[in-house]
Amino acid sequence: MAKEKNNTPANEAATGPEILSDREKKAAMKAKAASEKTDAAPVAEKMETAAAQVESTPENTEETPAWAEKSVDEGEIAASVKPKTGTFPKWFIPILAVAALVIVGVFMYPRLFPKTPRQLADEAFADKRFATASKLYQELYAENETDDELAAMCMLSLFHHQDWTAMFAIYDYNIAPRITEMDPAAVEKMQPAIDAIDSLDATVNALNEVATLSTNEERIAALEAKSGQPKISDGIIAFLKAVYMTTDPAEVRALLGETYEKDPRFHFTLAQKGTLERRAGNLDTAVADYQRALAEDKEDAEAHRGLAIVTMLQGGSGKKALSYAQKAYELAPEGSFVMDTLATTYIYNNQKEEAEALMALMEANPDVGVDDTLKQYLAGEKTLEQIYLGDEIGS
Repeated sequence: MAKEKNNTPANEAATGPEILSDREKKAAMKAKAASEKTDAAPVAEKMETAAAQVESTPENTEETPAWAEKSVDEGEIAASVKPKTGTFPKWFIPILAVAALVIVGVFMYPRLFPKTPRQLADEAFADKRFATASKLYQELYAENETDDELAAMCMLSLFHHQDWTAMFAIYDYNIAPRITEMDPAAVEKMQPAIDAIDSLDATVNALNEVATLSTNEERIAALEAKSGQPKISDGIIAFLKAVYMTTDPAEVRALLGETYEKDPRFHFTLAQKGTLERRAGNLDTAVADYQRALAEDKEDAEAHRGLAIVTMLQGGSGKKALSYAQKAYELAPEGSFVMDTLATTYIYNNQKEEAEALMALMEANPDVGVDDTLKQYLAGEKTLEQIYLGDEIGS
């Protein structure tokens, strides 16, 4: 039986149907395989190139494909380019708000909750501003004379402020007549003031006793004989010697220093000693004494006045000298020496109009007047050294 003809073309380029032999079929198959291998080479080469690019890309670096960029929503694009509203971290805002509230509270609290007059008086006393404290306590005590604790604070502040007349008035008229009936706690509170009053009383009595003696030597001996008595301290005796028993400037300076060292309650002697040191030309020592006086009583008018004078004598700042003189005048506006020093400080600062206005006020006050040396300084006829130096007991 005859074989069927194979009409499948061996090659698309062949012309017409052709019956292939086994050898021809094998050759055609080899040719086709070679052709497929040749076509696959570019594909493999591209795959190797892509793999090499992936390996050369740094880790954690991702690039958005072009097709992905096209799919980003327009709203997201707008959000991504929206300008930043601030550069502070979020936690900073609450801290800033709290700080603002604290600052406002510090400034507003005193206005919303002002301190009472008693609180102001207690603060002034604790701060050693005894002129202010005594004034406030006296005003409070005038409204409530049955408050024994207030009486104690009032007397103590008056003692430190050297207003002993007012201190004795409170004690003699309000305290002494009923002290045996008072609450022991209140008496204990005012005991320092009572001790000071007793000391002053004993001092005056002792002074009256020795005043009948003929010479200073006899008076000093009589005072020294009282040394060691409970109510008369060695400091008080030194003070009495300085004031009443000697006229030697060097000895007086030494006794005033001894007064404070032996009885610190009499700290006002420090400013007095400073003034005598200044007159002797010991300006640095005078400054030290004035500053020690202000450490004990920040409102010691004589110490402020003394620092104003020394500042001018040393050629110091006119502004600084004026601040001291103005403070002294604020504390003792009726003091003739204080007013004189303030006028001098105005002249030192070339403020002649202010000086002349103050001098006119002094002239109008018969208890003050204008010292000739001040007029001479204003006219340029005297120097500061001629006015404020000189080893004598004076101001």
